[in-house]
Amino acid sequence: MRHPLIQIFRSKQGNAIVEFAICVPVFLTMLLAAVDFSRLFFESTIASNAAAAGSYYGAQNIRYSTDFAGMRAVAAQDSTELDGHTTSADRLCDCPDGTIIDPCTTSCPGYGPPRVYMRTRVQKDFTTLGWYPGIPRTTPINMRRWIRVQ
Repeated sequence: MRHPLIQIFRSKQGNAIVEFAICVPVFLTMLLAAVDFSRLFFESTIASNAAAAGSYYGAQNIRYSTDFAGMRAVAAQDSTELDGHTTSADRLCDCPDGTIIDPCTTSCPGYGPPRVYMRTRVQKDFTTLGWYPGIPRTTPINMRRWIRVQ
């Protein structure tokens, strides 16, 4: 006759619940990480599209290229789903030889009027829902778009 403790350890009745108890935390962590990655991708896409919208507004023509408040307003309107973000807009003028010109009213020697570029930037700090080893809890989202004025 076998000892009763040996029979308990050889029984397979509790194996499924033990495996389930081990696997559930792993799967839940993977699910939470997938949700966080999806949120980061979604917010980055919104920020990128908002920056592009602001730059497109300023790049319509030279008159709009000085309307920085309008560019920021367009970018903010396009990023209403982002909480806690900041927008900025500016312009850069340069010559074909790479010389930066400020103010943009100066002409390039031997070329004529400078090339005018609009830049809109949307920034936000993304915070994950959970803590993951080796992955920072906050990640900066910094999207900017440069577009040449037509």
